[in-house]
Amino acid sequence: MSQFFINGKFLNQNVSGVQRYAHGILKYFELDQTAKPQIKSFLLQMLWEQVQLPRQLKKAGSPLLLNFCNTAPFYYENQIVTIHDMAVFENPIWFSKPFAAYYKFMLPRIAQNSKHIVTVSAFSKSEILKHLKVPSDKISVIYPGLNEDLTARISKKPTAINSKFILLVGSHDPRKNFDFAIKHSIEILEANDLQLVHVGRTSKVFSNPNRIYRKDIIELPNTSDQELKWLYENAEVLVQPSIYEGFSLVPMEARSLGCPVLASDIPVHREVLGDDVQYFQLHNHESFKTTLEKLLSVNKPLTKAKWNYDFKASAEKWKELISRFA
Repeated sequence: MSQFFINGKFLNQNVSGVQRYAHGILKYFELDQTAKPQIKSFLLQMLWEQVQLPRQLKKAGSPLLLNFCNTAPFYYENQIVTIHDMAVFENPIWFSKPFAAYYKFMLPRIAQNSKHIVTVSAFSKSEILKHLKVPSDKISVIYPGLNEDLTARISKKPTAINSKFILLVGSHDPRKNFDFAIKHSIEILEANDLQLVHVGRTSKVFSNPNRIYRKDIIELPNTSDQELKWLYENAEVLVQPSIYEGFSLVPMEARSLGCPVLASDIPVHREVLGDDVQYFQLHNHESFKTTLEKLLSVNKPLTKAKWNYDFKASAEKWKELISRFA
């Protein structure tokens, strides 16, 4: 395989869905001294990516650069960029003002100047075409895969859990719509003697949502894969109430471990989850409550879902792009 460099900024970031994609793809690259990610950022600042990184690439002969996590040098042309979603264009108020301004400046430039764009769903491809006006054949869809380490691990119960529970997994991000789910599940929690468990961190990139705090909501910001597996295996229901997603890995993980899933009826959920979850009408609290109560009456665990999303296969598609463009 031809020589390439990897924008390794993600190696020094907390792992969320975007970073998990990068780690999952990289796992199946055979990296030696000429191909391993020699470019790593310990600064986590855009200045490194926009100034120091292009200088290093120029000294190395301007090789192909792979970017897995939305950001990339503005004006470096010999690169493939991954754009996971167009959320900052769809609704910038979900994000802090500096973050939204930076992404709205950056994404059109890296889309126009790169050799090729990768995204993670057909829905996200349609959104890129709508907002960035690039040719359709410049964009490839390469799906994420399931976290194999998660399914292989021995599960471990978090010490904070002491009763049956409903599960939310994801960052405190307004587009995740967790406040809607919390507000409209309170009566159901009380009637069924359930707790609500939220797994996820806060981040400065998101605007400050009006978060709801209750004693029956357990916050688990730092959860191991072993604990997350236990939560998936033992939750009464995983709720995925998102307004907007580029992909939707969490409900796939949950269903692969037998957990019932209630998801918002949005295009990307239909694309990647199909008929293996229950849907509620977005923003419709009666639809949400009715479907949640129905799921709580189902015997658990359900049959484990099997998905055709595989990081090994996705890495092979990336290698084909490298051979094509390097």
